[in-house]
Amino acid sequence: MTFCITTLRATLGAAAIGLISALPALAQDDDISERSLRFAMSVGAESPWTQGAQRFADNVAEATDGRIEIRVFADGVLSNGNQVTEFELLQNGTVDFTFHSSIILSIIDPRFALFSLPWVAPSEGELFDLIDGPGQQVWSALEERGVHPLGGYSTSGFRQLTNSVRPITSPDDLDGLTLRVPGLELYQAVFNEMGVSPVPTSFGELYGALQQGVVDGQENPISLIYVSNFHEVQDYMTIWNYSADAIGILTNADLWSELSETEQEIFADAAREAAAWHREEQANANEEMLAELEGELEVVTLSPEQIAVFRERMEPIYDEWRSIIGEDLMDSVSE
Repeated sequence: MTFCITTLRATLGAAAIGLISALPALAQDDDISERSLRFAMSVGAESPWTQGAQRFADNVAEATDGRIEIRVFADGVLSNGNQVTEFELLQNGTVDFTFHSSIILSIIDPRFALFSLPWVAPSEGELFDLIDGPGQQVWSALEERGVHPLGGYSTSGFRQLTNSVRPITSPDDLDGLTLRVPGLELYQAVFNEMGVSPVPTSFGELYGALQQGVVDGQENPISLIYVSNFHEVQDYMTIWNYSADAIGILTNADLWSELSETEQEIFADAAREAAAWHREEQANANEEMLAELEGELEVVTLSPEQIAVFRERMEPIYDEWRSIIGEDLMDSVSE
């Protein structure tokens, strides 16, 4: 099995040249201060996330003729791999940028669970409509915590299901299975509602737990399923787009307030272009990886009618989270 994200990057690079050239031209020297800034990433250098961060840094360097240098630190070297710590470093200005997931941010502010509610936006178009529309209210709340969103948003992709027991096409098929799911309250409640026994398992131990039958299955984005080789120890995969996340390029609010208007414009445009690149890169990567997984697993893609049955089972979850996320925001999503 081979997957070459470099090829995808080369293909998309030509298409993105126009976007990059649209970034603000170099202004007068007194509008741009020489700066050396740090971008903290918890994932590896080859991840599309980190590549998106580097693209942002390259965009800024190009638009400022190198006067602003942004170094991207991958593999969690600045936060010891802890994403909550990484966010705290951003808040206190120890680092200047992060590319954060709403799943992690929901630990800090539960309203970020909006993006991960089960089947709240079960297609890519609906997901980006949510991220670019009502979801902006959630991101803007980070200003209260000393963090400024730069307006560049993407996603890690939809979370799909694998298991070694049977194909999953209805909620009843999940009854009695033991699955490793994230320890967050939302995900625990979703699977409890469908009769699943969630088993706490660290991600580092998950492959072995699947191999030994400690758990029957797990759920994760396609890219993580692929690179973790879970297809070696699983038999069935369900494409059901039950949950996703939003990821955003963030900066420290104090740093943002110190920037000139020209610098702010450069940072915002660079973030938007990098996030748009990431959206396409992630989508193409998922498509190629899924094609390979279909050769290893029995893959079932649920129809809208089948998904509707799952969504009906989620009414208690929607009712519970309505008061947490907010009536107005939930109403705008359901319209």
